[in-house]
Amino acid sequence: MQLFAGLALGLWLATSHAATPLAVAVGIDKPPYVEAGGQSGLEVEIARAALLRAGFRPAFRPLPPSRGLEQLGQGRVGAMLSLAPGARPGLYYSQPLLHYHNRAIFRAADRLVLRDVADLARYRVAAFQNAHALFGPRYAEVVSAHPAYREYGDQSLLGPLLYRGRVDVVIADVDVFATQEALRGHTPCTRPRLALADILPPSPRHAAFARAADRDAFDRALSALRAEGALTRLRQRFLIPRVSALHPWDCGSDADAARDPTSR
Repeated sequence: MQLFAGLALGLWLATSHAATPLAVAVGIDKPPYVEAGGQSGLEVEIARAALLRAGFRPAFRPLPPSRGLEQLGQGRVGAMLSLAPGARPGLYYSQPLLHYHNRAIFRAADRLVLRDVADLARYRVAAFQNAHALFGPRYAEVVSAHPAYREYGDQSLLGPLLYRGRVDVVIADVDVFATQEALRGHTPCTRPRLALADILPPSPRHAAFARAADRDAFDRALSALRAEGALTRLRQRFLIPRVSALHPWDCGSDADAARDPTSR
């Protein structure tokens, strides 16, 4: 983290004489992607590196998603993290900064059968806020008619709901879920093992810009950073020390079986 901070500072010093100020709306904290009031986290640091390289001087402003979109449409901010394409017409969307790894998470011992989104209708389900709008019409149709489906703005609640048996399935990004566990001081082997079901569509996350020229400059910089391996190194720096070794489904010699209980 310190190494990357030094790199970002060096880039800023090298370009600050000509850098263009750019206000960037960022949503609520969602470790490991957005942290420290929108000033850090994997997604923020990817955007920061690309914006600095593109000749901008970004100022990240934490805003609820609805207010961020409103201010972007009014020109009060010049960009926003992080959105699915088409979140609002008239904006210019970048190439993906990263892909969220959303999965259905459940206790391995329950041996639930989850081969398709429709299978969620048989279980009590908790998801993060606005999940119903992110996974396509079929998911929206299933959960809208499901009396035991709830969404929560505070994702730190999802783990306790699952471990205490209040729900059968949690819909969450695996890195967000594991980071919340780490922040609570949990380690992989202190609770029942978990299993994952990969039944949700890919979830790329994009930056949106008010101006096409800004989006194009950002995309060129992001492509260059990706080609140089900088994005891979940044992901490793954020996720490997803090998340990957703490995934609660990686505990035990039969962890691979836990990922796919239907194979047993």
